[in-house]
Amino acid sequence: MSFRPRLLLSVIVLWMTQLSAQSFEGVIEMKTKSDADTPSITYMVKDGNVRIEMETQRGTMVLLHMGKDGSNIVLMTQMQMYMEVPAAQPPEGDAPKPEITKTGKSQKILGYDADEIDVKGENFESKIWATKGLGQYVAPGMGGRDRNGFDWESMEQYKGYFPLQIVTTGKSGNESKFEVTKIEQKSLDASLFQIPPDYKKMDRPMMGRPRNER
Repeated sequence: MSFRPRLLLSVIVLWMTQLSAQSFEGVIEMKTKSDADTPSITYMVKDGNVRIEMETQRGTMVLLHMGKDGSNIVLMTQMQMYMEVPAAQPPEGDAPKPEITKTGKSQKILGYDADEIDVKGENFESKIWATKGLGQYVAPGMGGRDRNGFDWESMEQYKGYFPLQIVTTGKSGNESKFEVTKIEQKSLDASLFQIPPDYKKMDRPMMGRPRNER
């Protein structure tokens, strides 16, 4: 498997276990960098709900995670439609777990205390700086496992962390980076975490049909 941004996202999912209570409310700006591209991410939090905005070649993609019931929604802004996304089901059988080491080192990043954590997987190694000052990081629909099937929910001792910096090196030596660039604690409008009233629901089965059958 080639080293792509999805591997970096797989590492980030280490901190994406079940949603825990979050006292932080505001906006967190992030960016990821790999050999392929440098996408930007805006992550918003309010009352346990999460809104993630990602710039793509097709425009802005918005994902909503509803903390109350755990539901996940994708908003297609250009089409003014939305789609419900079920949580990912864990794969059958035992999945390999990476080796995780808390080094004992710490530093201030953007005003937050961050701990250094090393992660070694079968096909990657990561150096992670993470804080407990922002609550649990959430990835809608991941089901607690990454794209390689690693079960992060079993790692109870690392719940509550939010990654601020991640440098991941793949088996081939290629490198990807994740970095939080700005943290702004402020009150957010509740409507940001709701489906706009003029959006129509898109049925998932339609996405896989040939155009001449729709």
